[in-house]
Amino acid sequence: MTPPWPPPWDHCDVATPDPCSGARIGSHTKCLAHLAPADRATYLADLVPGADINLCGTRITAALLGQLLAAVRLDGRPRLGEVDFSHTDFPDGADFINVDFTGSNANFYLASFAGLACFNGSLFTRGVNFHDTTFSEAVFLGMIVNGTASFVGARFCGDARLESVTCRHVLGPVAKVASSPEGRPGGVRCVLSAYRPEVLVPGVLGLSGGAARVRAGRRTAEDHFRNRP
Repeated sequence: MTPPWPPPWDHCDVATPDPCSGARIGSHTKCLAHLAPADRATYLADLVPGADINLCGTRITAALLGQLLAAVRLDGRPRLGEVDFSHTDFPDGADFINVDFTGSNANFYLASFAGLACFNGSLFTRGVNFHDTTFSEAVFLGMIVNGTASFVGARFCGDARLESVTCRHVLGPVAKVASSPEGRPGGVRCVLSAYRPEVLVPGVLGLSGGAARVRAGRRTAEDHFRNRP
């Protein structure tokens, strides 16, 4: 979804071919995607595990996300502090496999994932906000949320898998999309575990039994990212 214009945050000064809504990085006048290579390298080099990240309204490619997560890696796992990915565009999807989100509430409000979004093994020490987030395809295998996971209004345009997900609370329902832009049917499979099982039933997310399915034979998310050129 297109961010509001002008956005209510200090945004990138790139105006052509389209105005950029990405949040400015530090004292720079540009977002992370539009920083000069030397400035981007300096920013990434200064990051430490647990760093706070504000990339609201920014277009984050798979390559850029990979560089960002590599910069905050600790003991083999990327570690982020407070993160704001609201209104962020992920044109290649996103590989958040085994990422630790240690801030108060990871914010993906109105973010858009055009490819596969993978949160396998990710850990949210507090909560995560997927309110009105749009997913092309998504997998959440073994995700742990020690607070509230909000999927209110989330749109799944293709297949989604939520399996062995542990949350303290879940908010729904999702806004389901019956098919992908290419017209193929999509589905959501929900197999959840929780500290409070009574709040983690498919009904909380507004999923009927008929919608709780996933196409057999699909490659795993790990294979998808491992084989990406």
